[in-house]
Amino acid sequence: MAYKGFPIKYPECPICHSKECIGSAAFDELVQQGNKNIPVDTFKALEAQQLPLEDPRTAKGTFPMLVIAYDVCAKCGTKRVVKVEMLDVPVMIQNRPPAIALPNGPLPRSFKFGG
Repeated sequence: MAYKGFPIKYPECPICHSKECIGSAAFDELVQQGNKNIPVDTFKALEAQQLPLEDPRTAKGTFPMLVIAYDVCAKCGTKRVVKVEMLDVPVMIQNRPPAIALPNGPLPRSFKFGG
């Protein structure tokens, strides 16, 4: 689902108005050096914060998530928001093995399986 008004991009630093960021510059440098592990066409930032807007435990199918990308200005060093996105994220169901209850409490540390 596309959310109206998203993504929101902040192309320049609100303090010094520079468009250069340390994280994106570092990733671009690695790509220019031939690093094949970094996708060329993806958005790059130093940090991303993911905020679910609905409880994933009660969501059915997908749930909305706000993703806020941060980088650091290369001119003045201000940590700043560079992009805000709203995504539909699929619910991941994790099957956990049942806990094994031991009749006499936990095993001693010296216990070794198979021997």
